[in-house]
Amino acid sequence: MKSEEIEGNPNDSTVMGTGDAVGITPHADNAAPEGALKTLKKPVRRWLIARVAPNSEKTSRDRLAALGYEVFIASQEEMRIYKNGERKKRKKVERVVITQYVFLHITERERQSIVALPFIKSFLIDRSYEERTFAAVSDAQMHELKLMLGHATDPVQFAASGFHLGDEVMALMGNFEYRGHIVRLRGDNSIFVGVRLNALGCAYMESTLDRIKLVKK
Repeated sequence: MKSEEIEGNPNDSTVMGTGDAVGITPHADNAAPEGALKTLKKPVRRWLIARVAPNSEKTSRDRLAALGYEVFIASQEEMRIYKNGERKKRKKVERVVITQYVFLHITERERQSIVALPFIKSFLIDRSYEERTFAAVSDAQMHELKLMLGHATDPVQFAASGFHLGDEVMALMGNFEYRGHIVRLRGDNSIFVGVRLNALGCAYMESTLDRIKLVKK
């Protein structure tokens, strides 16, 4: 078989570009169609939740913002009265409503970089579903949260269960699990899961967030 020769000076150390490679002709017909680059899929940005050390929410937010990330903490401005001897002083303070968490509007690639930062503990996992996935807050929910925190005239409180009365769940009990419904919520962590008995009542037991998962509809 006759070998194909490439013309050119053998002493020339110029690096060939992609268009100079054998079999690739730098011709207009091979150019990418107009608008093809616009069809490339953009990285998806989601509001993910990163866990930080206690009382470090504000400094973590500021450090992440300085790195160029879109970051938000759930906080509310309040007026507090401090007593200095016989005089009282009013001062506006920023109170963190959802402690130990910061919200980041980022891509998966950015998340992988952020989780390596020394002040980021981890990213929150959504344990309501069987598959392992990072917990994400929708744009609509973030908008409503910001609206509430920015305009509320009363203190905003937070309950961390993520479940609602009536939700159908699978509750873990040792090596056994059973299907029931949320019949009562108490505080941030105590959830009561019950089995309803028609015309009689409801048998229920207390559980915790790590022992229940939401049943998909």
